[in-house]
Amino acid sequence: MMTNSEHSAYRLLDANANRAAEGLRTLEDIARLVREDEVAAGQLKGVRHRLSEIVRQINRDARLAARCAASDAGTELHTVSESLRPNLSSIIPAAVERTT
Repeated sequence: MMTNSEHSAYRLLDANANRAAEGLRTLEDIARLVREDEVAAGQLKGVRHRLSEIVRQINRDARLAARCAASDAGTELHTVSESLRPNLSSIIPAAVERTT
């Protein structure tokens, strides 16, 4: 059985690993599909896969057990700026920030 502290740590690791992977995937897709930059797309894919390798070293069952959207206090929090991404110039920095 996990302690509250362990549960919180796994929950943080899981959420942030997912967030970073989403940001990398967005950047990879922009490089590949919009910029048609095979080198950048390949580098970003490599970073994304390396992140996946690192995350696999963390107990998957514990990470999944720590997920709980029903008790996530932030699921209903939204900012105006997150729904205003009118062009690529606004998507790229948001994806970079998500990744970091």
